[in-house]
Amino acid sequence: METLVEESPNPNWPVEEAHWLTATRSHIAQLAQQGQDPRFVFHNDRLSYHLEQTVGLLESSDSSTGSPRLTVHLAALFYPMGFAREATEPLAESQALARRFLLRAGLPAEKVEEVGRIMHEAHRQHPQTAGSSYLADALLGLRCPRADETDWPSLAQLEVELIKDTHDRVGWQQQELQELLTLCFHTSAGRQRWQEALGQRILAQRRKLEKARRNQSTPTQAGNGSGAFGPLEEGPAARGAQTFFRAVFRNHINLSAI
Repeated sequence: METLVEESPNPNWPVEEAHWLTATRSHIAQLAQQGQDPRFVFHNDRLSYHLEQTVGLLESSDSSTGSPRLTVHLAALFYPMGFAREATEPLAESQALARRFLLRAGLPAEKVEEVGRIMHEAHRQHPQTAGSSYLADALLGLRCPRADETDWPSLAQLEVELIKDTHDRVGWQQQELQELLTLCFHTSAGRQRWQEALGQRILAQRRKLEKARRNQSTPTQAGNGSGAFGPLEEGPAARGAQTFFRAVFRNHINLSAI
C-alpha cells in the first residue's frame, strides 16, 4: 500500500533545506514499512506527516515567525516513530532514529542536537524556544481536533485498547475530561487554531463520560489474559502506551515523577 507523504504548507524552502525535508519524509515512509505492528493505529507515519504539517501551519500563522525552521519540521517527523519500536524509552528511540539518519546523511551535528532538544522539550510540554513551542502545541492539538482534522483521540484510545486488551471506558473518558480541562496552549497560533475546538471537545467529552457511566456494568479486570492480546497486557508495549499518554497528553507534566 502506497504511503501518502503530505507536504508542508510552506513551500518557500531554500533548496538545501527542501532536500532535507524530502529525504526525511521518504525515510519516515521506509521506517513505517519495516514491519510496524498494525495495532499502532495512532503512532505511525501518518501522525508524523500530520505533526510536520501542523507545525508549518502554526509557523505560517504566527506573525512573529520569520523563515520556517528546518529542525522543527525534522523533529515533528521523527517524534512518533520511536513509540512503536521501544516501549520503555520511546522518546529516546525517536531521538536515536533521528540522530542516526541525519548524521549519516550529513546534517551538521549542532542541527541534529537541536532536533533532539525540540523533541525533548515538546514531549515534556516545557518548551524553551519558539520551535519547540510549535511542536508542543501540535501535540496538544491532537487532543481537540477541529472538524476538518482526523479524530486522533479515538485512534489513540483504540491503540491502547488493542495493545492492552482492556476496555475501561469510564476510566478513559474520565481521565480525558480531566486533562482537557487543564490543557493550555503555548502559542497564540495554537490558541487561535484550537481554542474553539477545545471547548467543543470538553462538552463532547462530558457527554461521553456520562454515557459510559450509564452503560457501565461489571468492570473488566485488566491483565486477566482472556482477550486476543492478553499475554501482552503487562508487556513493554502496554507500558509504552501508558507512558506516552501520561507524558504527552497531560499539560505541563513532570516526567521524572512517572
